[in-house]
Amino acid sequence: MSAKEERPTLAGVNVKTRKRNIVVPSDPGSFADAIVQIFADAADEGVSIDKNLDAGVKALDSADLDFSRYADTLFEVLFAGGRLATGGNLADDQKERLATNVLACEPNPDAIAPFVKVFQSLIRRRPFLVKGLEATLNKFILSLEFYTEEGRKKIATSEDKGAGADVA
Repeated sequence: MSAKEERPTLAGVNVKTRKRNIVVPSDPGSFADAIVQIFADAADEGVSIDKNLDAGVKALDSADLDFSRYADTLFEVLFAGGRLATGGNLADDQKERLATNVLACEPNPDAIAPFVKVFQSLIRRRPFLVKGLEATLNKFILSLEFYTEEGRKKIATSEDKGAGADVA
């Protein structure tokens, strides 16, 4: 009598899964590719970076993406052009990279200001992105030793210019 007795089941009854029990696998790579594609589609040739970034943010508003789940990936793409791997390097699994990002621009405050404006507008529209920005900035600060002096200046300027100040 060590075997457990089976409970009777009803035939023809569907067992429904509750919404809270549905697990969706995490896929930050495809989210990063979608962000790069949105900004690439919104960019116009011969227009300033500021206007291209504004057009990209407007296109993000109409996109049906899960920003609350992939907030840190969003800011990694805007800071570095793609997702970050261990040690501050870009992940190799991404198909395309964002050409206009903080680490690709000049290390002066005037060149970084449009990106900070984008970060601030994203946070104003979606306040839940603050934690993603904080996580991304912490990731950059912890891996500063892997960047060149110019890259460190860009990260420090973006944090000093307002990306980190708006968060606190």
